[in-house]
Amino acid sequence: MVSTVDSGPQSALGVGQMPMEQQPEKWRLFVSVPLPQRLHEAVGEIQGELRKVLRNSSIRWVPSEQWHLTIRFLGDVEKSRIPALDAALKKAAAEVPCIKLEASGLGFFPNAARPRVIWVGITEAEGRLRLLWEKVCGACADFAESPPENEFVGHITLGRVKFIHHKDVAALAEAAGAFERRRIGEWVAENFLLMKSELSKTGARHICAGKFELSKQ
Repeated sequence: MVSTVDSGPQSALGVGQMPMEQQPEKWRLFVSVPLPQRLHEAVGEIQGELRKVLRNSSIRWVPSEQWHLTIRFLGDVEKSRIPALDAALKKAAAEVPCIKLEASGLGFFPNAARPRVIWVGITEAEGRLRLLWEKVCGACADFAESPPENEFVGHITLGRVKFIHHKDVAALAEAAGAFERRRIGEWVAENFLLMKSELSKTGARHICAGKFELSKQ
């Protein structure tokens, strides 16, 4: 007869896994350039116009408090590593001069025929925005969950398409043509931010976790 010993409740953890209470705290992070208030107002007017154009479609419009120029999305980063990330970003900021940026034109990912993301473009003439992207990507290399995109497209996301009516596809393309040469606003970016994104059932909440001043030289 083989006897058994009751060892109590068995853990469902796999080999090498830690209990939830021992898991390190992680923050969902991204790096972005903030927008001035006057640009918020101009972008708000454009979003309002697009809401009318796309009235037959289902679009999740991004609220104004979440408008920004994303430089790099990192994903989940252990809280204990934030000081090292902060130091790397501070060094990157010191290597990039202030940037004169312009918001203009309307764009789409992946394209105008199958728009999933609607955005306003951000450009500049001296290559400093790309330099910022390169320096930030380098600073975040040991912290990000995945490698960066091959190309950087500066933009402010206005909305994400859940469903678009076929009539609205043509109307959206027409609106993009009208916006092509419309200058929305200019500003000088003097800093960038490390942002923490907290997800909930009601959406994302963005909290500033660090501010980094660009070089004034």
